[in-house]
Amino acid sequence: MEEIMRGKKPLTFLLGLALASSSASFAAPQGPNDIDSVLKLSLEELMQITVTSASKKEQSLAQTTAAVFVIKANDIRRSGATSVPEALRLAPGVQVAAISQNKWSVSIRGFNSRFSNKLLVMVDGRAIYSAGFSGVFWEHNDIPLNNIERIEVIRGPGGSIWGANAVNGIINIITYSAKDTQGGLISAAAGNELRGVGQARYGWALDEETHLRLHAQAKSIDGGQDAVTGGKGWDNWKNQQAGFRLDATRGGDNYSLQGNFRDYRAGDRIAAFTAAPPFAALLNTDGVGQTGHLLGRWERPADNGSHSLQAFIEHNETDMGVVRYRIDTFDLEYQQQIIGDKHDLVWGLGYRTSKDQVTGTPYLLFSDTGKAFSLYSAFIQDDITLVPERWRLTLGSRFEHNDFTGFEVQPNVRLLWTPTAQDSLWAAVSRAVRTPSRGERASTVFIAPPSIQTFGLPLATVGDPNMAAEKLTALDLGWRRQWSATLTSDVAAFYYRHADLRGGVPGTNPLFLGINPYLPLYVTNAIGAESYGLEVSADWLPRENWRLQANASLFQINARDAKPGAQPDEFIGATPSHQVSLRSSLDLTPQVQWDVWLRKVGKLSGGPNTPGDEVPGYTSLDMRLAWKPNRELEISLVGQNLLDSSHPEIVMTTISSVPVKIERGAYLKADWKF
Repeated sequence: MEEIMRGKKPLTFLLGLALASSSASFAAPQGPNDIDSVLKLSLEELMQITVTSASKKEQSLAQTTAAVFVIKANDIRRSGATSVPEALRLAPGVQVAAISQNKWSVSIRGFNSRFSNKLLVMVDGRAIYSAGFSGVFWEHNDIPLNNIERIEVIRGPGGSIWGANAVNGIINIITYSAKDTQGGLISAAAGNELRGVGQARYGWALDEETHLRLHAQAKSIDGGQDAVTGGKGWDNWKNQQAGFRLDATRGGDNYSLQGNFRDYRAGDRIAAFTAAPPFAALLNTDGVGQTGHLLGRWERPADNGSHSLQAFIEHNETDMGVVRYRIDTFDLEYQQQIIGDKHDLVWGLGYRTSKDQVTGTPYLLFSDTGKAFSLYSAFIQDDITLVPERWRLTLGSRFEHNDFTGFEVQPNVRLLWTPTAQDSLWAAVSRAVRTPSRGERASTVFIAPPSIQTFGLPLATVGDPNMAAEKLTALDLGWRRQWSATLTSDVAAFYYRHADLRGGVPGTNPLFLGINPYLPLYVTNAIGAESYGLEVSADWLPRENWRLQANASLFQINARDAKPGAQPDEFIGATPSHQVSLRSSLDLTPQVQWDVWLRKVGKLSGGPNTPGDEVPGYTSLDMRLAWKPNRELEISLVGQNLLDSSHPEIVMTTISSVPVKIERGAYLKADWKF
């Protein structure tokens, strides 16, 4: 904690102290619902949890026609996770690999990499997918875990509702309303890998229908183990942030306004290459950057539906060592729901505009230094009741126009059958697309020094300005079963055919940067693939004070229809063929909790042309012991990766960071509500 306090920008802690010292001036605290209530509910009640991400409207989990998994606030707390990517390991079918202590690759159903480009991630409906690099910078989006109400994980295409890049799945991180976080919270933790994290939060009622929350957080993470030298890695991570949320009701209308500012340092050691001698360098970079956003939402509920309007502005800038990137975005979306006797119709219109600025380096450069680009969209989806309480048909599509690939259509058809009150079976056929990023269309990245294989020339990937959208045709099947009030299961299977995937095609003639020649590897639509898999999860309450959760995932992918010379190494072998997770949450007494989490992850085989990239499978054990002397205070001790001293989880396939092993860790945490 001392290291955090010595930071150059103490804004976060000053705000936190101000919030804490002001508590006596406000009403008595009223926290969110009892955090242990999950062990007091029957699983039948849990199946009625409301989700919104599957169809952009409220539905019970049991009635959704998609593979949905909800990670509740209590699940996050009792898992011992210290970041959103760690918490996402709770969901079946989600592949999470720690690249380092500050970077993760997170994907759903394959194609795992630092910039997993077929996964749409949102925070309260605000997309944090990077248009510059096709993926999510998790190190730039550290959401305070105590502010998260739930994380909705949709496995499978969601393009018909959410648009391009929701190809293999959607993650929507939903934070508490200000009304649900009244009173104060001070949270602090420190350990050997988690050097320190501190959060201060306070919420109060401005009047009976208006509530405000302020929060501040600072975090410091120690670097991992350099997999090459065995020494300390360059992957330390520091960030600090402050934000607010205001929720109000006026005349039946609901209003929400929230904002956050964050600055961070996410260190990295990068093997970088150039077109000129000495051709290679080892860069130690601090990875500094800032993000900020402001999001507003209006909703008018009615007896036969609702209207809503959401808008946000966002600013991001980062220095990755090999490139500096800045982007400003404005997004506006209107939506209406119309409920009839047999139809439940949702439709909407959207507009997004972005403007970026790129400062290249000898290692990575863009053909242009800045670009403005826009997206226009419309969607419509109708849930049609064919037979009440038995059959429901869903038809819908999204229509988009973007400045990169033009007009795109993403339809879907879904069918739900509920033969009994305990069973629901569903099937879906969908089409989804992923639009290329600025980097894929306009960048040149040097990736290897001269060698015999490259005819004595350095090698660089070269973007294709005419790159088309990647396309997916998907078949999804699922079955949910409520065996009893204490046992549920969920099975999902899928078969996907991908076309026009990104791949590298070797050039035959050298290009020049100034007077220096290099061999191009053109990034373009070069490969197809087929993937399939099975995901099974179960939730069991053997006793009132004991919950067991298990899930397993099987996955296989094969390349097809590759252009001559195209390499599928980027995604073949990048996702484990199997994952297993077992969790036990036990209340030993009303004051003492014991949580155990065992995970097994299969090996990464490496591609056919990169057999040296194999990463062994591993088994990981996390444990948590918590003591609650009263309702206001909780003290917990958490151990992570307890079965080995360190292990690697992935090999980089994009920006070539020096491999880092994830080490065993432990931390002590205290949460105080007032």
